[in-house]
Amino acid sequence: MPTESINLYSIKTRIVNNFTFADWQEIGLLTGYSDFIQHHSRLLRSLNFGDDDYSGHVITVINRINREDPDKMHNIQLIGFFPKSTTQLNLKLD
Repeated sequence: MPTESINLYSIKTRIVNNFTFADWQEIGLLTGYSDFIQHHSRLLRSLNFGDDDYSGHVITVINRINREDPDKMHNIQLIGFFPKSTTQLNLKLD
């Protein structure tokens, strides 16, 4: 399996397991894909409802970003490694 596919699979898995609505908003801002993410017909809805098709929508979005601007995948990789909340990181915010 090519390295790129492994990286995209890893990113997809981390997004599916960890991303929140706010994370998608942040990715939109960091990549310039806010409109695409906000107007994707099912991505945020399936996230919100915990639908089984969410993983497929994540693949669609990251594939498009990777195809159109592979350098921006770095931004997704950075945020994709964080869990949903700071309590899972054992951080204290003041």
